[in-house]
Amino acid sequence: MKDQPNDRLHPIESNYMAGAAVVGFLLMLLLTGGSLFAAFGALALIGGIGWIAHRLFC
Repeated sequence: MKDQPNDRLHPIESNYMAGAAVVGFLLMLLLTGGSLFAAFGALALIGGIGWIAHRLFC
């Protein structure tokens, strides 16, 4: 993904949110007894919120 003004690549929008998404994935996997559906939902939710926050505030 490229920024419009300076054309720099940003493969991961926020390293902290990517880490939080992985931790949320593993935590949800642990809490639900191995439900991948819930774990991938948490991963997508946290990753999506991080992407939106980065786009709005940076």
